[in-house]
Amino acid sequence: MKNMRKKKYRFLLPIALCLALLSFAIPYDQVVNAADINITKTGAIPNDGKLDTNAIQRAIDDVASSGGGIVDIPAGTYDVAVDTDGTALTMKSNVHIRLAEDSVIELRPNDQGIYRMFFLGDVDNVAFSGGTLVGDRSAHEGTDGEWGHGIQIYGHATNVEISRMTFKNFWGDGIEISSRDSNVPDGVKINRITADNNRRQGLSIVAGRNIQVTNSVFKNTNGTPPSAGIDLERDPPYDKRLENVTITNNVLENNEGYGLAFVYVDSHTIHASGNKIRNNKEGGVFLGNANKTTVRDNVISGNGSKIKDDATQNFGSGVFLNYSSENTIAGNDIDQNYRYGIHALNGVNDNVFKENKITNNKSEAIKLYGDANTRIIDNQISGNGNEHTGADHSLTNGSIKLEYIILAIALICLGAGAFTLKTNKRIGYGMIVFSIFMILVSGLLVTGMVDPFSTISR
Repeated sequence: MKNMRKKKYRFLLPIALCLALLSFAIPYDQVVNAADINITKTGAIPNDGKLDTNAIQRAIDDVASSGGGIVDIPAGTYDVAVDTDGTALTMKSNVHIRLAEDSVIELRPNDQGIYRMFFLGDVDNVAFSGGTLVGDRSAHEGTDGEWGHGIQIYGHATNVEISRMTFKNFWGDGIEISSRDSNVPDGVKINRITADNNRRQGLSIVAGRNIQVTNSVFKNTNGTPPSAGIDLERDPPYDKRLENVTITNNVLENNEGYGLAFVYVDSHTIHASGNKIRNNKEGGVFLGNANKTTVRDNVISGNGSKIKDDATQNFGSGVFLNYSSENTIAGNDIDQNYRYGIHALNGVNDNVFKENKITNNKSEAIKLYGDANTRIIDNQISGNGNEHTGADHSLTNGSIKLEYIILAIALICLGAGAFTLKTNKRIGYGMIVFSIFMILVSGLLVTGMVDPFSTISR
């Protein structure tokens, strides 16, 4: 009976031996989690000066085909190059690119005006963290284009997170978020990144919804306009969705253009708050054809030094609004900018400037021209330039605008002229002609076509 029992289980011995040998053949980290891959396992070698594009792409593809996981990029420098379509690496859904703190992916010089190191087109559940991405602007081989990006988030990309990364020296933007036809990215979180010395923008948001940008630094953008730290700007025909965007607790500094720009946007769900916007050359915040946005509780200081080089332009202010309506500028500390604290110029209607502290700017605290129904409420104003014009003290609730004063005088003169015709036609006709002239001047002031008092804040 005992011999029969031994024979019954003897066949298990070779199976156990095979399993033991197989365990030595499979790397330990793949046994623990087969979906996580270190790029050195797919052929990448740090610091050897050779291209690692294929090895990194192979790791991304393998992780994605296994259902998702992490692509680990250890310390060192890795070289990648774009293909003929301008793409170096294509992301897949459910993949997390995890760079070590001192790992660098560097782009080989190319001559393409449009490229992206990482392309995130119509993907879902994607993350990047750690390390540095370096572009080719210092050795770029072409002169055309301005769209060479570190990461491009495109089309219906959803649930994208980027954190603790540095983007520097790209021919275009550190990061660009844009649409494919009517498909826009949805659910993008950017946190604790640094965008430094990129040529066009630190971050461009062309289309998208539910986008959060927090605790990050956007600095030293220069090379081609707009050269902003962050630019929210829809492309023609300006109909793509751009909504529910929050820009919070960031530093935007030393950019050649504006620190922050809202251009061709129209949504009450676009907010900038708690940011430090300082020492940007064209100005602090620019609202161009922007409606219903909110700029609240920011520190906006030392902006606009470019006015020293070109005083003919509308550079230099802490906040500049142009053809923009129904915006709220509230609770900001606007200090020591090179021109106005707030400048609202042409087609600027129904804006609210409320509870700002506007101090020590080189020209007037608030400059209005070509506006209607501007509400200026409870601002603290002191120490600004040209105070002898009465600028700081005339900007209170219920202030009467110059054009309306002129119109009232014209109407009085018109009535008086008509009455005088009965007794003295020459004086009567003179008063009527003068009245018509004053009505025309008032109309030009209201529409913003002339500004004969350009040195006086109204």
